[in-house]
Amino acid sequence: MEDLIKKFFYTGVGIAALTAEKLQESADELVGKGKVSEDEGKKIVEYFTDKADTRREEFESKLKEVVENV
Repeated sequence: MEDLIKKFFYTGVGIAALTAEKLQESADELVGKGKVSEDEGKKIVEYFTDKADTRREEFESKLKEVVENV
């Protein structure tokens, strides 16, 4: 069971990293096309990164509760 939880956690971390990378690429593309300014692109990435960090912390807390209950 512990192995399954670890795999689930690491999968989540991998997905988050991939999402952040794709978000950065998309923001760079928008800046390159002149659809948003560089500052706006940075703000978009920062906003979503902050949201992801908050969600990650919530997820880790809930996962810790589940592990302790198991």
